[in-house]
Amino acid sequence: MHLGKARTLMVAGVAVAAGATTAGLLASSATAAPAAHKQSGPSYQVRDVLYGWNMKHKNSHTGKSEELSDPSGLAQYSGNLYASFTNGVGAQGQASASGNLDSTIVEFTSGGSVVAQWDVAGQAKALTANSATGEVIATVNPAGSSSLYGIEPGGQVIHYAYSKALASKGGTGGATYDGSQLLVTASQPTAPAWSSPAVYSVSLDQTTKVATIKPFYWDNSPAKIANDPGGARNPLGGNVTLSLSPSSISVLGSASPRFASHLVVSSGSSEVIGTGSAGLWDLKTAEPVGDVAVATQWNGDLYATNPVTDTINVAGYNKAIWPGTVFIVVNPGTSSAKVEQIDLQSGQLISYGFWGVGFQAQDLLYVPSSGD
Repeated sequence: MHLGKARTLMVAGVAVAAGATTAGLLASSATAAPAAHKQSGPSYQVRDVLYGWNMKHKNSHTGKSEELSDPSGLAQYSGNLYASFTNGVGAQGQASASGNLDSTIVEFTSGGSVVAQWDVAGQAKALTANSATGEVIATVNPAGSSSLYGIEPGGQVIHYAYSKALASKGGTGGATYDGSQLLVTASQPTAPAWSSPAVYSVSLDQTTKVATIKPFYWDNSPAKIANDPGGARNPLGGNVTLSLSPSSISVLGSASPRFASHLVVSSGSSEVIGTGSAGLWDLKTAEPVGDVAVATQWNGDLYATNPVTDTINVAGYNKAIWPGTVFIVVNPGTSSAKVEQIDLQSGQLISYGFWGVGFQAQDLLYVPSSGD
């Protein structure tokens, strides 16, 4: 069963001012944004909403029907959710043990009713949706031979090829829209950090079916320590040099108690890295961390892909989640993966009282109630 590697979280703004100092920015943002409300003894029930073994697709090699497996990415558009199941396909598009070469993207309701599904060639690692057009984007093959698929409203599938070879000499993994701009992570790079982009911006041409890419920022960017209070070895505003290999990417919701609406990228070790208008910063954590989701309003649910049990999980339907709560995957890509809260002020990880089915999450998605 394919599990993504352990990852580090990065938060990034649209622009990084070279050589700018950030100590003042970090200190002021620490006092300007209140911390999320600390709930006393939260206890959220987790249940399965979608089961891989209850859905089928046609094996591309044998032509026989087989169960879906290895869920990976999540996205939402117009009330429905989308999940990618990689079905054992390798990170460079290699065939599964049964010879299958296709992942399956499933559209479903918040209650778990399947609406539609599509097979695409390769390992569909991540999903995102263009809120303006409704096009759902899937990245395939995070370790190499990468490309993108777009699913249009109405179900048409477009396969996009990248406009040039990736400078990172790896693949593309995560994907998100920051406003109207599509961004993808340069996953599993083999190029030196100084020449390897961490994130690419992407422009899609539906006529030519070409995805034009440009470097957005780089793997070895400088940053400032953002933990407040900082420690003796990592004082607030201290200098660090990053060494990135990013995987997933998303944008923090406007309800986030700190770094609201900033870009979030997960990569490798125990830290959260981010930027304001003046430059990148680094928030240290006690354990490896991965994907992140912010509760944006009352009356919503937290969804997660669970590759350990081949299911899509949902939490929060039994009790309201306080807006501004920031959830994060700890020890991602392992059978011991779990979901906790992160304090974006100090970097502290806070255990939550999830109960019910196993919650070994990979990707997270907070979905506000359609009735709110």
